[in-house]
Amino acid sequence: MNDAIKIRRHAKATITNALVKGSGPIDNLIDLTDGKGTADNASSLSVTNEATDVTAEENKGTCTATVNFVSGNTGCELDFAWTGYSL
Repeated sequence: MNDAIKIRRHAKATITNALVKGSGPIDNLIDLTDGKGTADNASSLSVTNEATDVTAEENKGTCTATVNFVSGNTGCELDFAWTGYSL
């Protein structure tokens, strides 16, 4: 996998309670760039990294988004009830 979380150019993202788990190589845990620019500087991410074999935690380029690596994020609920949809 190249990127666990990818925010493309000009996109503004607010991500809270993100949890990245698993094994296998990941080039960038969070990538805020693509070939034509960076994500919106107002983006904000809170991420817990439980993945193994991560080459770099972030690739921000010139983006000044707020990226916080924290412990204890649990990710979304497995039943997806938070979406309001039933599957």
